[in-house]
Amino acid sequence: MPSWRVHRVLALLAAREVGLPQGLIEGLLRGVVEPDVTPDKVLVAGRRRLYAKRARHHGVSNDALVEYYYNLACFYRARGDLYSAGRALGRAAHYLQDAAVKTRKWLIFDVHDEVEAEMGRLVGSLPHVCSRPAGDAAVSLCRAYADTVQLFRRFVSEPVVDRATGRRLLWRGRLKKWSAVAALGSALVASVFAALAWGLLASAAGLYLALRWTPGEYVAAMRAGVHRVVPLGYVTAME
Repeated sequence: MPSWRVHRVLALLAAREVGLPQGLIEGLLRGVVEPDVTPDKVLVAGRRRLYAKRARHHGVSNDALVEYYYNLACFYRARGDLYSAGRALGRAAHYLQDAAVKTRKWLIFDVHDEVEAEMGRLVGSLPHVCSRPAGDAAVSLCRAYADTVQLFRRFVSEPVVDRATGRRLLWRGRLKKWSAVAALGSALVASVFAALAWGLLASAAGLYLALRWTPGEYVAAMRAGVHRVVPLGYVTAME
């Protein structure tokens, strides 16, 4: 994975390029290295128990964590806590930057250390390097930078929704979710009494999905600073 210096330089350069508010920078520089120290965890079903293990940073998709921390950054910005907003945005950037690094064959013959060291040498000349990237380290570095810039541009352009609107959206989302749960629960009960096997399976599957469903209004309410939504299957280090 990139060194802390690389993570911080990428975040700082991207922040300057998009004009990220200055009040976020201190939290951003902490958050962009924090997942290596205070990790997020994934819930895993074992044979006898449910347990949490450290989320991997390479070779897997961490889109759920990126989106969660992006939404959390919006949540704290809406509440006026720019330090925490920057910290959450930094955690999101960390996962994007790690995902950009090619890990194929890095664990063989210590290639990982060589590529990481090369990224550290190249990051000081980032604009020039990305004009014509050559080699795994340069390609990974430039992709990490581009993804970070895109994330920060999205954050800067995200409209801030007022709290009153956020509360209305939250209640609308709850109404939608629990109306669906009630309807599917009724269908499940009806299928049991009617002894309809196919109806029982369909309504049970639908009820399970409805209970796990996160309406878009919940996310909008989170970005408005009203309600936090933790991704299913994760134990997040920051809330």
